[in-house]
Amino acid sequence: MDGFGSLRGGLVAYWTEEGAQLTESQAKFAAVALDAKKLTCYGEVPNELFQDAVGAFNAWLERALPDTISFYEDLACLNGSGVGEPLGVLKGNGLISVTRTASNKIDWLDILAMVARLLPSGFNRAVWVASPATLPELGNLQSKVKNVAGTENVGGSNIWFTDGAADAPTAILGRPLLISEKVPTLGTAGDLSLIDFSHYLLGDRMAISFETSPHFKFNRDITAVRCIERMNGRPWVNSAVTPANSGATLSPYVRLN
Repeated sequence: MDGFGSLRGGLVAYWTEEGAQLTESQAKFAAVALDAKKLTCYGEVPNELFQDAVGAFNAWLERALPDTISFYEDLACLNGSGVGEPLGVLKGNGLISVTRTASNKIDWLDILAMVARLLPSGFNRAVWVASPATLPELGNLQSKVKNVAGTENVGGSNIWFTDGAADAPTAILGRPLLISEKVPTLGTAGDLSLIDFSHYLLGDRMAISFETSPHFKFNRDITAVRCIERMNGRPWVNSAVTPANSGATLSPYVRLN
């Protein structure tokens, strides 16, 4: 029962005899405000570029500006402070940090410890998010088989695998592994995280807008270009959940500390 009451506003179910009065759940609800934050990208381009490239530069710009906006949106949704920008999933109060076995390393025991703190209902949705610098560590991860005395590792198997297909995701323990420069580097808290993004609230106030104006800098023969998005996001779960068995707290967001 992974914290059903905590995650669902305090709703609790009770076994009830036929004809008996139903027991009321002491549910509490709160409104979540996602006031739109504005993410902008602005630049000024000599008109010669538009003229000489005959539309090619404009086509590139229409791709590059939204891609830039998307990059910084992802960055904020992972690491944002919540002040003038989204609150990142790695900065929320519901985040659980697991202490790593060895500094600047990622061990098989770290992986198991992280999975053990993930809210079980989210395991079939969670993904690993890792810095590129973690790849040598992750590539050498192996489960450990000890001898009868339990004093020495005598075997194991690689836990990072893919089925060989070109479009198959690399995975750890069956969950997809996403490599991203938008998370901290190896040895820093958050270089590896296990996240169920279905527990992240995201609101878009408007589609990304792309506009150009040749008038603002008319006397310099320059075209102003801008791209704007209004959106916000924050983790849905505000604190780690105490499970029904009163064990260690669980969360949809787990990082290696």
